[in-house]
Amino acid sequence: MRAGLILFAGVLLVGCGASQPQDRQFSLQVQGGSLADGGDSLEVSRGDRVTLAVSSDASVELHLHGYDITASAAPEKPASIAFTANATGSFPLTVHRLSAPEQGSSHPSHAETVPAPEGMGVTIAVHADAADGFNVHIMPTGFTFSPERVNEAHVAGEGHAHIYLDGVKLGRVYGPYYHLTGVPAGEHEVRVTLNANSHEGYARDGEQLAATAVVVGADADRADDHAHGEHDEEEATLLRLEVRP
Repeated sequence: MRAGLILFAGVLLVGCGASQPQDRQFSLQVQGGSLADGGDSLEVSRGDRVTLAVSSDASVELHLHGYDITASAAPEKPASIAFTANATGSFPLTVHRLSAPEQGSSHPSHAETVPAPEGMGVTIAVHADAADGFNVHIMPTGFTFSPERVNEAHVAGEGHAHIYLDGVKLGRVYGPYYHLTGVPAGEHEVRVTLNANSHEGYARDGEQLAATAVVVGADADRADDHAHGEHDEEEATLLRLEVRP
């Protein structure tokens, strides 16, 4: 009887020890837009405190989808991404190489604005998609989408949109519809702005033209398996973060 009690206690101790959150630290080296060591995944457990230290041979923007964490890295400025792995699933860590305009060479900053013509405005409607995520309908007035002239000179009344989730930019939008996926559980704000061909935001009386809506994510365990907006052509997956229960 005593031996049985001792064995039972031992099983309890092993089980409790296995479930304790761990501090997990990973060093990643990005070369030419991919990982130098060629790895394709990292595995952690739910509740682990994860730190990703990322160095890069070029200026890049990093995006951990699902957790909606972004960071920037440059040759002499590594990035550190720290978070608690509360959501389980498979989450892509993507990299977007910043072009010269985005690094602030000859083009204006995305934070700058241009005057909005009279009558310009924007509203949005967001509906749950029958298969996955949400469909965002962007309805501007006094504005024309002109994807063929992105990065060209400003022409009043035309351009593209930028879309954000909880203040984090997801990318550019070149038409009236956008499919939003990878939304974690709970309430989140979707924000859409109208931007010129040269990326400045349209503004009136010092306020950028924007429309917002609240969405409620139903499944925190689903990863966003593809890039958004402007990243569709320029963003590549470095690896997948596998968070086990």
